[in-house]
Amino acid sequence: MDKLAYHYNKKKIPAEAAGKYLYYYPCADENANVRIDGHGFIVIEVTEKEWEALIELNRIDYNNEHKYVRHTTPIPNADEDNLAVKQQEQLHSGETDISTATAEMFDKQQRFSKLSDSEKQVLALLDEGSTQKEVAKALGVTQGYVSMVKKQAKFNLDYMTTRSEENREVKTSRQNNK
Repeated sequence: MDKLAYHYNKKKIPAEAAGKYLYYYPCADENANVRIDGHGFIVIEVTEKEWEALIELNRIDYNNEHKYVRHTTPIPNADEDNLAVKQQEQLHSGETDISTATAEMFDKQQRFSKLSDSEKQVLALLDEGSTQKEVAKALGVTQGYVSMVKKQAKFNLDYMTTRSEENREVKTSRQNNK
């Protein structure tokens, strides 16, 4: 069961017809009559009794799928434990491998260590999922200040990334010329 469909169906969204509810069924994009966050769905109107039966089937299917994933996913190694949540998701989805993810994390840590304390503090809170408003309240500053520090940190990180790429190119060029 598609996670997005599962959560939409759990909301029990009323349909236009009285006593009916919307049911989202995931499908191929060409068959979809609704698209949400890049996913295609066929949306149908069902009675309350049909909705209850479908939700029970969804719950069983959804929980069985997650049980299977939990029991078949390999135990993470020490390098994986150090990765950010997004990097771990990419690793498990097959979008990247552990050595690439670890190298990216190490590069990010090196660049991050060169930022000012205020930049580190703001970025750390934002990386945890806090909003700029929440970060401002936690640090006792304005949201505008948080936005400015975020932009400054992004500029500094982009600059450091560009410089490290240029240095790699120069080193590679020198090695090739020897």
